[in-house]
Amino acid sequence: MKALLTQTDARFILSIALELAESQAAAAGVQLESAAGSAITDDVIVATLSQFAPTVTIDEFYGLLDRPEVLH
Repeated sequence: MKALLTQTDARFILSIALELAESQAAAAGVQLESAAGSAITDDVIVATLSQFAPTVTIDEFYGLLDRPEVLH
């Protein structure tokens, strides 16, 4: 059974991931808008999601950000 994840939760997880990605990109000396920055962002989003909501897939996560439903 999946844990309930609201759109608010998903946005919070995304905000954490983006902060972490920004920090990692700065440490690596790359811009988030670059290809390397985009790869860092993608990796950090997946890692953050797996830490805070391990039963939610990345597709469910992005889908949830688009609509205010609760995943069961």
